[in-house]
Amino acid sequence: MNENNTSEPIPEYYNGFPIWEIIKAVESVSYGYVQIIIQDHKIIQIDKLEKARFINKEQ
Repeated sequence: MNENNTSEPIPEYYNGFPIWEIIKAVESVSYGYVQIIIQDHKIIQIDKLEKARFINKEQ
């Protein structure tokens, strides 16, 4: 977003990296995190960890 809080179109690529890959990773995780690895000012990798919690209903 810019300083006026108006929507700007999301660029398709950032330094040659497809932005939709980041969006897809974020949208696919319900609970967890998405980590973006940067090297030499460029995005080189996306890691994601999704947590699953199970409640024991027998207690």
